[in-house]
Amino acid sequence: LLPGTRNRVAMALLTGAGVAPALCVDLAADRAVAAAMAVALAVTLLWLVLVGRRWPGVDLVVRLIWAVLAAISATVAVLVAFEGRIGGPVLLAMAIAVMVGGREIAVARVIAVGFAAIGSLFYLTYAPPSVLVAADRPLVATGLSVLVASVLLIAFAVASVWAFARQPVAWVAAAAVVLYAVTTFTVTAGVLVGGEERGFLAGHMAATICWIATAAGLFGYAFRAVRSARSLFIGGGLALVAAAMAKLFLFDLGTLDGMFRVVVFIVVGLALLGMGAGYARLLERQDQRENVTANTG
Repeated sequence: LLPGTRNRVAMALLTGAGVAPALCVDLAADRAVAAAMAVALAVTLLWLVLVGRRWPGVDLVVRLIWAVLAAISATVAVLVAFEGRIGGPVLLAMAIAVMVGGREIAVARVIAVGFAAIGSLFYLTYAPPSVLVAADRPLVATGLSVLVASVLLIAFAVASVWAFARQPVAWVAAAAVVLYAVTTFTVTAGVLVGGEERGFLAGHMAATICWIATAAGLFGYAFRAVRSARSLFIGGGLALVAAAMAKLFLFDLGTLDGMFRVVVFIVVGLALLGMGAGYARLLERQDQRENVTANTG
């Protein structure tokens, strides 16, 4: 019908209304049947998006609408097939795949962010900010789900920075996600392995060290980058150093005890000394280059 209609957007939206019953099968049928129908619908719509460009009447707007319908169908399939502890990581894995595969397509990036947002809601259900403040030993299955989802969140943040390379907002959001996911991973792993007391402290010690190590990595990359792109990495490194120092003095100093406090202060102190020495060498090299250029001129 598309080649013979003038309002192709309405026809594409009517397609969504027509397939809506297939997404509601879970209300009347077995979970496996409902998930299979949602998957079949998602695959069919995705196939139409990929091959429809060669068909008359299937223009760009129609394919965009069907792409969104395919994403909704895939989301429904995951939500029907899996509970939250599994569905969250699955959605995050789908978000990574879509972000990497469609990084040059705007609608693909939006769909990937949507998958990640829903997966992150499940993630926050099992790993709310409260678990970073008070030690609470989770069930093994829940803890493993949190660990896997944390790794996937970090990977999605990296993929998002790659896809949104020229948008500073994406860098800020990705940095916040990485910091939270890294901290949640270390604390959850520490509690699972070492218990609610020592493991919790070890997890926070590892988190602070990871923060300062990431800042050192950004500074190291900035030292090797071209001068025009150096300010972004130096700014990110300074922000991470500030966040790590705030965590160190506002939380770790009052929470950690014994060897955990000693180790984290020693490691952070050495890292700061190393970053300061490296930055001083960078400034010295820049001065030497400017002097050579001035003398040559």
